[in-house]
Amino acid sequence: MQVYQSIIQHLKSKYPEGEAKAMARMILEDYFHISMLDVYMDKDIAFSEENKEELGKIFIRLDNYEPIQYVLGRVLFGGYTFKVTTDVLIPRPETEELVEWILQSWRSFGFILDIGTGSGCIPIVLSGKHPETKIRSCDISEETLNVARENNELNRTHVDFFHCDILNEVPAGKYDVIVSNPPYICPSEKQLMERNVLDWEPHRALFVPQEDPLLFYRRIASLGIDILKDNGCLFLEINPLYVDDIFCLLSALGYDDIEKKKDYAGKDRMVRAIKMKKNEGTK
Repeated sequence: MQVYQSIIQHLKSKYPEGEAKAMARMILEDYFHISMLDVYMDKDIAFSEENKEELGKIFIRLDNYEPIQYVLGRVLFGGYTFKVTTDVLIPRPETEELVEWILQSWRSFGFILDIGTGSGCIPIVLSGKHPETKIRSCDISEETLNVARENNELNRTHVDFFHCDILNEVPAGKYDVIVSNPPYICPSEKQLMERNVLDWEPHRALFVPQEDPLLFYRRIASLGIDILKDNGCLFLEINPLYVDDIFCLLSALGYDDIEKKKDYAGKDRMVRAIKMKKNEGTK
């Protein structure tokens, strides 16, 4: 218990107490493999000089507001372990909810495209749950794709990761589902963001131009009209500030059954839409 309390005491100088306790648990369990049950039972925990030196290095990084997930180098998402580096966004609980919505909506999807893969968390969980499904996933960054491919091997899944500048290229194929968690934060929202996000996570995966907040939604939804099969599904994680604009965009492009879903915090965070089959004679 003494080690646990000393870690909390150090972290409280930079972080709220609740967050400091959660980080202390992650450090002990995930990095040093010390059971919290042993900690709470006040068992004699061997914490070597080498361990103390490692803990000191961890403190230096956390004191600079580096996210604990980057410090530990991994994160749990959807029951799977993912390597994370500063080349990828840290997978969020909201994105887990998007994946769960896809799984709940499952109807023999044979071919899925994930756009802007990051760590590969979305397609890898889908592939792990439905290994019979063919899943392709793209990103503009080769460094990001390297991390995603490592996670593909780590989790023994079979996602086809490929490079694509989605704003200027069209992925080959016809898909039953397109899913994306694209950049959707405007620069004006920076003042509301935590330092550990702004200072460490890749801005290219976070921000869109202030003058065009729907940039990626418009492009992805337009692509969907061409590369989604009839009755194919489009799943998007969204910025709650623009939910009405996204609804109007999807409706104008011809999508049907447009539905929004709130995240665990009660914010409009996800949208699902169906590409309907055109009637004969429709141009």
